Amino acid sequence: EHLQRMKALSKTVELGKRFFPRCSEVLNNIMDSDNLSQLAFIGDDTPEERQRKKRRYIEIQEALIKAFTEDKVELDSSTLSSSSSTTPICRAPPSKLNF
Repeated sequence: EHLQRMKALSKTVELGKRFFPRCSEVLNNIMDSDNLSQLAFIGDDTPEERQRKKRRYIEIQEALIKAFTEDKVELDSSTLSSSSSTTPICRAPPSKLNF
């Protein structure tokens, strides 16, 4: 069961990289960042530290939204162009279709 879950997770990650490459890059940069653990740590922060963490969180959120929007636009445009360039499967005139 554990192996199946790992395979499913790996497949999900690969699909994410394929269809949302910019989002994947932003997420990789976030995960590789040294300050990620500091952002997640909630302790006796000063008001300035809390403000700094909040600004960083907003920066990350904006970067993800921007990446997602760009990936979505590209995905939508490639979907539209591929669907308009495909030829119909059925080449018979409508009057000669058998149901």
